[in-house]
Amino acid sequence: MKIVVVYRYFAPDTPPYAIMLERMTTWFAADGHEVEVLTAQPAYKPEAQIPQQPWRETRNGVQVRRFWLLRETARGFVRAFNSLYFVLRAAVHILFGPRRDLVWTATMPPVLQAFLLCIAARLRGARFLYQMQDIYPEVAEATGARLPVPVAWLLRRLDNWTLRHADACVVLSEDMADTIRSRVGEAARLHIINNFSLALPTGTAPAGRTGPVRFLFAGNIGRYQALPELVDAFANAPSDKLELVLLGEGALKTSLIERARGHAHIRFLDHVPAAEAFRQMQAADFGIVSLTPGLYRYAFPSKLLTYLAASLPVLAIIEPESRLAAMIRDNHLGHTLSWAADTHSWGKTLAQLADKARHGPAMDVPRGLYHPDEIRTQWLALLRGLDGARA
Repeated sequence: MKIVVVYRYFAPDTPPYAIMLERMTTWFAADGHEVEVLTAQPAYKPEAQIPQQPWRETRNGVQVRRFWLLRETARGFVRAFNSLYFVLRAAVHILFGPRRDLVWTATMPPVLQAFLLCIAARLRGARFLYQMQDIYPEVAEATGARLPVPVAWLLRRLDNWTLRHADACVVLSEDMADTIRSRVGEAARLHIINNFSLALPTGTAPAGRTGPVRFLFAGNIGRYQALPELVDAFANAPSDKLELVLLGEGALKTSLIERARGHAHIRFLDHVPAAEAFRQMQAADFGIVSLTPGLYRYAFPSKLLTYLAASLPVLAIIEPESRLAAMIRDNHLGHTLSWAADTHSWGKTLAQLADKARHGPAMDVPRGLYHPDEIRTQWLALLRGLDGARA
């Protein structure tokens, strides 16, 4: 099958999805598909200073074509212009370039990219695959964006049209699938295939630690992850039993450092390379996942998969009725904290977890929840089904 994947960021660019997409397209090419990626020069983090890549090249059997865009130095008008121009450029290439069997894209930039490329695919008689890493505009609204009502209405209408006309709509969880069904009923051809961990154990895991039980939050230290409440909860917990380590950068880091002043068992570490972050996970006792209320319906915390690959028990701050919380409970992956409780209750629960942390058996994580080999099997089966349906 001739497949064209459209996504602005692709390896060696730095977003996790760009790295994940390189692995996935390599799988597809190895399975006999003819794969082309339409992308752009690395620009996600200008400070990464990735050198210019060839405008056309073959990577692991995949044809890569990069479009010219304006130079970016930060987020703003130029990035917005580039995003729109890239989508239009890719749509024109699909409409007037060689005929493909399948057009594939993801939700970035949201809504418009999938809508335009779905139209282009239909006009050329190609199938269309929509991989939803999150659901817009709901995810924006859940994280505090104030969209004008007409804008939100229009975005949903456009996205619903795409969902009804896509030949495959891939979401990351049952919670996300429920949200799509609430929009378009059974009209969407839904498939649930989660992401996979980009890091896997290599060599010997770090030796067991002594001292306080370590709770690790790794990732963006942002505004919508209950981190101020989490810091308060640890401030109310016994410092001789447990510690909180926040690894990464983000908008709230400075204020959280001030908030934790006087509590030596709450520590902050700067961003480190992925391999070192994974080692930190292997050395911790719990990995923290926190989602702003309602967000589980529209996105999935992919850091959870890396925790699982490190065999790190999870502490999730999430609504107990979510499918994500059920997955953690059913597979004995860790514990959940409810948003309904206050920080004093959280502190007591944390102390109880610390008492039990090093007395239970090692966590046995099902490979199907995180391992690339398991996810690869699901993707190849989906593509074969689409190829058979086309025939």
